[in-house]
Amino acid sequence: TEDGAAAAVVTPKNHLANTDWNDWFKVRREHVLQDLENYVDIIIRTGKYLVVLKNCHTRKEKGSIAHTIKDNFTPSSDLRYGMTPVQIDTTISQCYKRASQALLHVILHTYNLFDHFTCLKRYFLLDQGDFFVQF
Repeated sequence: TEDGAAAAVVTPKNHLANTDWNDWFKVRREHVLQDLENYVDIIIRTGKYLVVLKNCHTRKEKGSIAHTIKDNFTPSSDLRYGMTPVQIDTTISQCYKRASQALLHVILHTYNLFDHFTCLKRYFLLDQGDFFVQF
């Protein structure tokens, strides 16, 4: 029998040890279904967004990130055997859109990205019209 991990399309790496998310997963192209070859990159990106959302939930308890993921991904968003290319494209695009929206919501609202930008702007005196010429 073949090892399940060896037959996987995507093999995870230790993403917590490496901050470059391009190294988080490795796609084993020889295991990708022919119908999904054109979607590998968007599927990987969607998975990376979900991993980030999962890690955000474990690191910051403010808000309900788990419910954000659960509410956005239902069994209707599953890929099933026998789907037409249009259905596959629609399903993958919807999952990507939902993951992108959820990640953007968490970054902007849960982690208050614009408040951090405002703080940096004030720190570097850009708020007063001054700026550093040399670092």
